Amino acid sequence: MARYYSFLLHSIPVDPVTSVNLLHLPRLPDAVVEPRGRRGFVGERTLVGLAHSAGSSALIRAAI
Repeated sequence: MARYYSFLLHSIPVDPVTSVNLLHLPRLPDAVVEPRGRRGFVGERTLVGLAHSAGSSALIRAAI
């Protein structure tokens, strides 16, 4: 289950409006990931999951 949560911590962009190619998300630096790991996504923005197959599995497992 930790790997699904890790994917969300390391891959969700800080800025929801970005010019980065969202098909290939870059890994975020530890300075962003560590606070997310301690307090979650609280205060950043609302996280809405919309996926199928492996993506939905990752979202559901991270939410548990």
